Amino acid sequence: MIKKNWMVHFSLIFVLLIFGISSVSAQVPTEDDTFTINGVTSVPAQTTVTVDVELSAQHNLSSLIFPLKFRSADEGDSALEVECDSIHWSDWFWNNIAFLYTGQNAGESYIDSTEKTIDIYGLWGVPPGAEYLPAKDSVLFTIYFTTKTYWDPDVAAKIDTYSIEYPAKYLNILDNSIPANEWIPVFEADYLGTYTWVREIDVEKVNTPENFVLNQNYPNPFNPTTVIRFALPEDSWVRIEVFNILGQKITTLVDEYLTAGYKETGWDGTDSKRTDVASGIYFYKIKTKNFTDIKKMVLLK
Repeated sequence: MIKKNWMVHFSLIFVLLIFGISSVSAQVPTEDDTFTINGVTSVPAQTTVTVDVELSAQHNLSSLIFPLKFRSADEGDSALEVECDSIHWSDWFWNNIAFLYTGQNAGESYIDSTEKTIDIYGLWGVPPGAEYLPAKDSVLFTIYFTTKTYWDPDVAAKIDTYSIEYPAKYLNILDNSIPANEWIPVFEADYLGTYTWVREIDVEKVNTPENFVLNQNYPNPFNPTTVIRFALPEDSWVRIEVFNILGQKITTLVDEYLTAGYKETGWDGTDSKRTDVASGIYFYKIKTKNFTDIKKMVLLK
């Protein structure tokens, strides 16, 4: 009888241990919790820029690990002329926690502008589960960047998350409810600066165009890329944007001051997050101080 009870107790302990271990394993990314980087488009050199990080949380959070890397959008410029100066937690964050530990050193977030990384580790609530950050959609913190003398406005910095095996760094949040749950949230990256390109057309025209012109894209239909040509009779700030059939903006192709002449840019069928869009009808719009035009294009995959 004693032996039988011992076996029952052992079995219950074993089941509880297995359940406990499985409950804290990282869950797959879910829309229940989303971190969103809110980038900025126009970033000149020698400028202080702020970028908000927004958290849409459906879980009450007790800790987070938030590693970021800011690098050239095309990954071709390791010496990106931008530094991260500091991180400021939002009032919503400070007003809802009893205890905070951040970073590799107590009270600090770890910023390495040489490696272009930001590592944030937040832990609150002692004992675990006593306090937590209540579920809400809000700005979690603001990142302060400074662009240097040789910052190129045409080279955007992508602000993205990253992970390495040792020492372990990966985006996650922890809900210290019973049982505790660790989540890998959805992450939406963005850019510091506008990821666009424009080049002069090598044509046998020595004169400045007489009129503003927006040409039909070619090829059309296209997959996966297309080229858009336009003419400027005067120096002008030019914005070219892509919209879907519902009139929702998909991405910005050009947003800068250009000299007069014959130009071209292009679209690779991705949105502002560099995510592929679906086949369908899209519209591209050019806008300058003295000219606006819209044309239709078709993406077929």
